[in-house]
Amino acid sequence: MHVNFVYVCVCAKSNKNKNSNENGVGVGVGVGVGLEGEVADRVLSAVGLGRWQFPHLATLILVQALRSLHLSCSPLMNPIVDFRCSPSSLPLTPSPLPTVNVITTNSINNKSGMYDNKCLDEKDVHNLWGNTTTTTLLSNNNNNNTVPLGPPSCPYVDYNDDIFQATVTSQWDLVCEREHLQPLFQLTFTLGSVFSSILGGDLSDRFGRKTVLCVSALVMLPTTLASTFTTSFPLLLFLRFLFGATTSISYVAVYTLIVEVFPPQYRAVAQGSSLSFGAAIIAMGGVGYLLTAWRPLMLSFCVPAVLLIPPAFMMSWSPRWLVRRGRGREAAEVLRKAAKLNKVNPSQPVLQSVLTKLGEVTETKHEVVSQSGEVMECLRNPAMRTILLFTPCIGFSLQALWLGTAFSANSFTSTNPQLYILCIGVSQTIGSGLAIALNRSVNRRVLLGGGFMLVAFLLIIILTVSQGLWGVRWCLVMASHLIVATCYETSVLYTMELMPTFFRSRGGCYVHFFYLVGEGFMTLLAHVLTKQVGWWSVNVTLCVLAVLGSLTVIPLPETRNKPLPETLHDITKRSAREKKIPVEC
Repeated sequence: MHVNFVYVCVCAKSNKNKNSNENGVGVGVGVGVGLEGEVADRVLSAVGLGRWQFPHLATLILVQALRSLHLSCSPLMNPIVDFRCSPSSLPLTPSPLPTVNVITTNSINNKSGMYDNKCLDEKDVHNLWGNTTTTTLLSNNNNNNTVPLGPPSCPYVDYNDDIFQATVTSQWDLVCEREHLQPLFQLTFTLGSVFSSILGGDLSDRFGRKTVLCVSALVMLPTTLASTFTTSFPLLLFLRFLFGATTSISYVAVYTLIVEVFPPQYRAVAQGSSLSFGAAIIAMGGVGYLLTAWRPLMLSFCVPAVLLIPPAFMMSWSPRWLVRRGRGREAAEVLRKAAKLNKVNPSQPVLQSVLTKLGEVTETKHEVVSQSGEVMECLRNPAMRTILLFTPCIGFSLQALWLGTAFSANSFTSTNPQLYILCIGVSQTIGSGLAIALNRSVNRRVLLGGGFMLVAFLLIIILTVSQGLWGVRWCLVMASHLIVATCYETSVLYTMELMPTFFRSRGGCYVHFFYLVGEGFMTLLAHVLTKQVGWWSVNVTLCVLAVLGSLTVIPLPETRNKPLPETLHDITKRSAREKKIPVEC
């Protein structure tokens, strides 16, 4: 077996100028020091699957759970609740001040019609309280009978507590003039995810996947506790931003690490951790029935945050990343430890040869390349440009479809948010299970392209079903969501397999950014289309996105049972094999 660890591959056509990049393969950039893809996969196959990978898998499971909890908690922590405004601290009794105009037609004896969701005449309220009314959000004590702390047109607010005892909205009276602040609870989490998608990949590729994960694990627990007990709304928003940043960056980092340490035949099995995403949503829906106040529910998120810390520190470094950084001896030590934990003899020829060669790997001048230089080399490579162009389109379409189908499902269960959360969780869990089974035997491109087209077909059928048959429509929507969930999990694995090692985390974050763009796009579009046009317009939009998503899969190469690319040269060779073009090196 030929083993080559310190190498510089330049295609034969580039011999006239080895420092140029006519074929998208530059000297030192994405090349330099690294385990060749096929050799690395043989080594990992020899090491096998066992105790060495367990901390990595446990970390991914817990990161997935935390990510799903914070991503999906808004319907239970910050729902839109019915309210009634009053000029006094006793909202259920007639006001002793006739000068205040209470805009309500509700009857005190009719509790079901008591909450009219209307604000008072601000001028009359100002005449009553003068300059004492404050809009401060720094205190949540609204039981003071002397100075009201509600919005100007709603000094005292009475909320319908039939379903929720306390929410973020009722805690800080986010109604009337403060109504525009309510979406910030979810929006700041999304902004944090966007921020991490811009910088997180660079940090992971520069300092290592394990470093990023350990720091994130240490940040999540105190952030959860601070969110539970804070009395400041601005501080809660900052903590939500921090949640979004840490959960997203740790998710990309740990998934990258999983792909790099699992044998190729078990990468699809590693998707089993994605079951925790749906399972966590199901658990939150169940706990939501018992804990109807947002603070106890937030406190329950400390459980996975505490459990995450030990496996995050028990994980090993990625051997591929270590060799890429010129730390061959450390990579050899990691593989020796892996062989020992998995009860594999390290003296067998395939491992002994690799470990000996790794000890000779040191950092070379070709390996030290600026991050911006690597990005430019990626953009010059035709095969890499194709990946960077079409994988974001897949991510955008899938996230919009995931949120859009969930939004459609919510239209049937909006009166019971816990049931809605449970349905989404069950659908996500089944979809993740299907992804595990199908990815072991079905090509990624076939699974994604076929899934997109099947979703488009179901959405067209939904448009033809009578509105009176709401049960049939609901089943079709949930079936669409299940297929989208299956494709979603496949696309994450597919993206990581497409990217070369030196760019894998940054590439994953780059694609993740477009997932978030798709989420924001569908969030705004769904509300606008539903109000201005009708529910059917959302389905038409989703159908178009599904068809376009199936077309974006076509130009991409297949990755199932293929070695992970380490360099741009590997990307070029893989593309040439797909097109049956000979490549000489």
